[in-house]
Amino acid sequence: TCMLITPSALSLFCLSPIAAWWSELDRRNLFKGNKPKADPLSEILKKEGIRHEEELLNKLDVEGKSIKRLIGKQNKADYMEKDKAILKGYDYIYQASFNNGHMRGSIDLLKRVELSSRIGEYSYIPIECKLSSKLHFKFLIQALCYCELLIDSLGYRPNTFEIYLGGGTFSSFNVDDYWHWYQFK
Repeated sequence: TCMLITPSALSLFCLSPIAAWWSELDRRNLFKGNKPKADPLSEILKKEGIRHEEELLNKLDVEGKSIKRLIGKQNKADYMEKDKAILKGYDYIYQASFNNGHMRGSIDLLKRVELSSRIGEYSYIPIECKLSSKLHFKFLIQALCYCELLIDSLGYRPNTFEIYLGGGTFSSFNVDDYWHWYQFK
């Protein structure tokens, strides 16, 4: 079977090819020998990241936005649920799973924008949620991967994406400003 890259794996590779290699070996259960013990800080940060996303979803819910929460488990049922949610036109879709044949991933949050696309008189842009209070290039890489994953559904690449950082700040980015750099990576 063909291995599909994920946005997380690509961003890890850009930081450390060796770490990405070890992570992939571990994911495939091919790591032989003694594994390092799980880092307690990483587990805490993972839980805090989920809490950060939940706070945003609760805020959007209070604002009256329609939100579809998906599981993001990258299976056939997930892909079908994502397609239904996109066609229904929710304001936000959480953990929408995509697979374009060479990359797969679950987008933290899709935001509906009023721009015609293959799906109708609206479209979606990805929002990457990060607990960090500072922007890192790996966040841009992940968000650009999600823009690429949206091409098949929308009929074109989104013009923008957003990153939601710790402290509740949103930053918006023009895809064209980073696309050539992303393709070079």
